Amino acid sequence: MSSENKNTAPKEKGGFNIKSKAVWTLLFVLIAALSIWAVTSQAKDFTISAFGNFIATANPIWLCSATLSMLGFIIFEGMALLTICHAFGYKRSFGRGFV
Repeated sequence: MSSENKNTAPKEKGGFNIKSKAVWTLLFVLIAALSIWAVTSQAKDFTISAFGNFIATANPIWLCSATLSMLGFIIFEGMALLTICHAFGYKRSFGRGFV
Protein backbone atom coordinates (compact mmCIF):
# COMPACT_ATOMS: atom_id res chain seq x y z
CA MET A 1 0.00 0.00 0.00
CA SER A 2 1.47 3.35 -1.01
CA SER A 3 1.51 6.37 1.20
CA GLU A 4 0.29 8.72 -1.54
CA ASN A 5 -1.53 11.86 -0.61
CA LYS A 6 -5.25 11.32 -1.26
CA ASN A 7 -5.89 15.06 -1.64
CA THR A 8 -5.57 15.69 -5.37
CA ALA A 9 -6.94 19.24 -5.42
CA PRO A 10 -4.66 21.64 -7.28
CA LYS A 11 -2.51 23.60 -4.85
CA GLU A 12 -1.09 27.01 -5.43
CA LYS A 13 2.25 28.37 -4.28
CA GLY A 14 1.07 29.18 -0.74
CA GLY A 15 -0.15 25.65 -0.07
CA PHE A 16 -3.85 26.55 -0.23
CA ASN A 17 -6.05 25.11 -2.92
CA ILE A 18 -8.42 27.23 -4.96
CA LYS A 19 -11.54 25.85 -3.23
CA SER A 20 -10.16 26.83 0.17
CA LYS A 21 -9.43 30.37 -1.03
CA ALA A 22 -12.94 30.67 -2.46
CA VAL A 23 -14.47 29.64 0.86
CA TRP A 24 -12.38 32.20 2.76
CA THR A 25 -13.23 34.90 0.21
CA LEU A 26 -16.96 34.22 0.55
CA LEU A 27 -16.66 34.20 4.34
CA PHE A 28 -14.86 37.56 4.24
CA VAL A 29 -17.54 39.09 2.00
CA LEU A 30 -20.29 37.75 4.26
CA ILE A 31 -18.65 39.18 7.40
CA ALA A 32 -18.09 42.54 5.68
CA ALA A 33 -21.73 42.69 4.51
CA LEU A 34 -23.03 41.75 7.97
CA SER A 35 -20.80 44.39 9.57
CA ILE A 36 -22.08 47.10 7.25
CA TRP A 37 -25.66 45.97 7.82
CA ALA A 38 -25.18 45.99 11.62
CA VAL A 39 -23.82 49.53 11.62
CA THR A 40 -26.36 50.99 9.19
CA SER A 41 -29.36 49.28 10.82
CA GLN A 42 -28.57 51.02 14.13
CA ALA A 43 -28.73 54.47 12.55
CA LYS A 44 -32.41 55.28 12.02
CA ASP A 45 -31.75 58.27 9.76
CA PHE A 46 -29.07 56.61 7.57
CA THR A 47 -29.79 56.55 3.83
CA ILE A 48 -27.57 55.92 0.84
CA SER A 49 -28.43 59.33 -0.61
CA ALA A 50 -27.52 61.10 2.65
CA PHE A 51 -24.21 59.22 2.72
CA GLY A 52 -23.55 60.17 -0.92
CA ASN A 53 -24.33 63.80 -0.09
CA PHE A 54 -21.96 63.63 2.89
CA ILE A 55 -19.13 62.33 0.68
CA ALA A 56 -19.90 64.87 -2.07
CA THR A 57 -19.72 67.81 0.33
CA ALA A 58 -16.63 66.55 2.18
CA ASN A 59 -13.32 68.35 1.81
CA PRO A 60 -11.25 66.42 -0.80
CA ILE A 61 -8.02 67.13 1.08
CA TRP A 62 -9.35 65.38 4.19
CA LEU A 63 -10.65 62.45 2.12
CA CYS A 64 -7.25 62.01 0.42
CA SER A 65 -5.51 62.40 3.74
CA ALA A 66 -7.72 59.72 5.33
CA THR A 67 -7.16 57.37 2.38
CA LEU A 68 -3.39 57.81 2.54
CA SER A 69 -3.46 57.23 6.30
CA MET A 70 -5.44 54.02 5.82
CA LEU A 71 -3.02 52.76 3.17
CA GLY A 72 -0.07 53.74 5.36
CA PHE A 73 -1.52 51.76 8.24
CA ILE A 74 -1.91 48.68 6.04
CA ILE A 75 1.63 48.97 4.66
CA PHE A 76 3.26 49.55 8.05
CA GLU A 77 1.25 46.75 9.66
CA GLY A 78 2.43 44.41 6.90
CA MET A 79 6.00 45.53 7.48
CA ALA A 80 5.61 44.90 11.21
CA LEU A 81 4.36 41.38 10.51
CA LEU A 82 7.34 40.75 8.24
CA THR A 83 9.68 41.99 10.97
CA ILE A 84 8.11 39.63 13.50
CA CYS A 85 8.36 36.72 11.03
CA HIS A 86 12.00 37.58 10.38
CA ALA A 87 12.71 37.67 14.14
CA PHE A 88 11.37 34.12 14.46
CA GLY A 89 13.46 32.93 11.51
CA TYR A 90 10.82 32.89 8.78
CA LYS A 91 12.04 34.57 5.62
CA ARG A 92 9.12 36.11 3.74
CA SER A 93 9.04 38.38 0.71
CA PHE A 94 7.68 41.91 0.90
CA GLY A 95 4.49 40.92 -0.94
CA ARG A 96 3.73 38.08 1.51
CA GLY A 97 3.38 40.61 4.33
CA PHE A 98 0.18 41.95 2.80
CA VAL A 99 -1.66 38.75 1.92
